[in-house]
Amino acid sequence: MPVLVEERKKQMNKTIELISSIKAAENDSGELIIEGLANTTDKDRQGDIVSKDAWARGISNYLKNPIILAFHDHSKPVGKMIDHKVLPNGLSITAKISSAASEIYQLIQDGVLSAFSVGFQILDAEYEPDTDAFIIKDLELMEISVVSVPANADALFSIRKSLTDEEIKSFTKEKDTHKEKEMNKTELETAIAEQLQKLKAAEANAKAAETAKQAELDAIADKASATAITGAEKLFNDLKSKFESESASLAEELKGLKEELSTKAAELQAIQKSKMEFHDKAKGSRLTTSEVQGLVLTSKLLNKSLEQTIALPAFSDLRAKAGAHIDSGVAGDWEKEFSRSMEDEMRQRLVVAPAFGRTINMTSYTLNLPVNPEAGTAEWIAPADFRSTDGSSTGTAAAHQFQEVILTAHKLVAKDYLGDEEEEDAIIALEPMIRDSLIRKSARALDIAMLRGDGSTIPMTGVAQVAADASLDVEIATTASATVANLAAVRRKLGKYGLNPADLVYIVSNDVYYDLLDDDDFRTVDMVGPQATILTGEVGRVNGSPVLVSGEFEAKANGKHAAVCVYTPNFVVGNLRGFRVQRDYLLQDQKTVIVASRRTAFSHIIAAQGAAVLTWVTA
Repeated sequence: MPVLVEERKKQMNKTIELISSIKAAENDSGELIIEGLANTTDKDRQGDIVSKDAWARGISNYLKNPIILAFHDHSKPVGKMIDHKVLPNGLSITAKISSAASEIYQLIQDGVLSAFSVGFQILDAEYEPDTDAFIIKDLELMEISVVSVPANADALFSIRKSLTDEEIKSFTKEKDTHKEKEMNKTELETAIAEQLQKLKAAEANAKAAETAKQAELDAIADKASATAITGAEKLFNDLKSKFESESASLAEELKGLKEELSTKAAELQAIQKSKMEFHDKAKGSRLTTSEVQGLVLTSKLLNKSLEQTIALPAFSDLRAKAGAHIDSGVAGDWEKEFSRSMEDEMRQRLVVAPAFGRTINMTSYTLNLPVNPEAGTAEWIAPADFRSTDGSSTGTAAAHQFQEVILTAHKLVAKDYLGDEEEEDAIIALEPMIRDSLIRKSARALDIAMLRGDGSTIPMTGVAQVAADASLDVEIATTASATVANLAAVRRKLGKYGLNPADLVYIVSNDVYYDLLDDDDFRTVDMVGPQATILTGEVGRVNGSPVLVSGEFEAKANGKHAAVCVYTPNFVVGNLRGFRVQRDYLLQDQKTVIVASRRTAFSHIIAAQGAAVLTWVTA
């Protein structure tokens, strides 16, 4: 009997050969049928053994949406499982591969992809030290993929194909060997019907044989189980006799067993953490940017590591997508992605800052920029001096007026507090609001600084203050309505820097914007066309220059600014460091402080030039 079991095991685990069956000659759906073992009960390359009972229980949820993936990538569905069987040696499936997955479809047809791999979550397992194997007793199947290298070396599939036109023609010729011409349509249909009957009979015989062999295997398994129980009882009796005969050493025997069980329990726990799911590690994290943001910020709010945070019950879905193990490389990548995405979200909320296209990445707290603002003009040479030898043929040399612009990076900080009363679940729910608060406060502060910073209370000097310091302002009564003509007067103050509309941007207050809507000369976005959507906050154009509305102007009052016209090439933005989020616990206040910071510089190139402002005055 053991020989029969071993022989049956070899037959079930061998590579499945190509299977041909008669089907309709045409296949309008363009689908490819494949079948094979998705996983076996043998030890795989990861050191895992999945029992037959685990597959029988673990596939129920997967059957609700049995999608087949390519390379464990959730964004690459390529087909659907249409049938499955739980066999003594593993899980056998039949799947349709859609022709829409053109690349994978062709690779399977060419025989390049011929292996299955599964991703699952372990629900119950047992470590077997003798074989160094991880016996998985219960699991939940998450997905099945076609892959190039499977975790289980025997998880191979084959193609089930339809009879081709050439095969039908060959079959017809063999059937009518005594004729020189091929069968007619009626004869062909009759021959195919006969062949179908033979195949059906053969299939019925094969199924009956398989049923008989299965019954024989079940009987062998029952006998093996009974033998195992008898062996266990014998082992128990032997141990009992040993303990009774050696009562003096019983305490030490129990102590040794306790230490061994403790060691194995630690090993099992470590294995469960590191081997929850098999997938292509080259694909990296499968979390979205938003999910990474929430996970990283929550870890900072709770003062936990990323590995501790993703282990929380609230993040079970993310744990299934990302895998249970987070090494230092993954944590570092997530931290960078978090900082980058926070920076991007803040930029999307900015109105004033994006108007200045010249941005420099700084490597130190200060950066010196040499500029040559006025190089003069070239000189015309008279024909008589063309061949002069006294230097007049090359004109008069002009001395360069080099100047130095110093960019100083200022630290911008947004701060929030969390009280001790905030429970862990509440912090997870509040995380999106905390993140939005940090981003919104940072964006507003940066826009205010670049618009109306005074250089003292706010360390940056904004464009409105540059214009006011240079007396490049136009006054408008607080009782009057702002018009396009007022903006044109402001532009005139720029002189030669106001000549090219493409270099200019108008930034207006809410009051001025509503006044412009009543001015027939103002062209709003519906009249300007798609160019009006280039800048955030753009609402229209004046003489070809975009108009941005910002809510960061001070309230309408005497001496306050209403609008500013900016020659953007005269201003430069410096970035020293991206968005950083840190936390600390204030013991004396019993609360946690969350601080978001970034370092930014802003300066003009040519002093007292490049900005003119519209100012409210009391009539």
